[in-house]
Amino acid sequence: MEAARFPVYLQPVPRQAAEPFGAPAAPARRLLSRVELLRHLDAQADIAPRAPLSFLAVRVTGLDDVLEQRGEVGVRFVTRGVGEALIGLCRGTDIPGELGEVTFGLILQGAGATAAAAAAARVQHHLNRLAFLPAGCAVLVGAATGTGSHGRRLAWAALDVFDGDCCSG
Repeated sequence: MEAARFPVYLQPVPRQAAEPFGAPAAPARRLLSRVELLRHLDAQADIAPRAPLSFLAVRVTGLDDVLEQRGEVGVRFVTRGVGEALIGLCRGTDIPGELGEVTFGLILQGAGATAAAAAAARVQHHLNRLAFLPAGCAVLVGAATGTGSHGRRLAWAALDVFDGDCCSG
């Protein structure tokens, strides 16, 4: 009998089979679309409604100057680079995806408040130090924590950090 590496409610991202020698390596991960990412959040309610679940919303700000100087291509270059860097910061059970043109989401399966705060700080620290990030641009990270039963509501709560609605009296 083999011992489980992860608790039942965690779903590790499957690794792709090894390519033959000399074949280009396929990326092991990709950013999910907004629809796919939100479906994963909704699925957590069915899979493990009581398990800890957190969500990070990652937004690239200050792209107005990039848009004026380099156009849409420059903005896409920056946002795609941030998305690829976000994939590199993921743990085996994290699920990254796009939420909008300049916003990404990261599902942290099995992560409570302390782990989510640490992950948010780590992600923000590393993404704000990317060499290609133009002066005036910044990466902001919002976090929300709950259980699997909260699902999609965690994404909206994390996004509220950027809109200012979460903290207004």
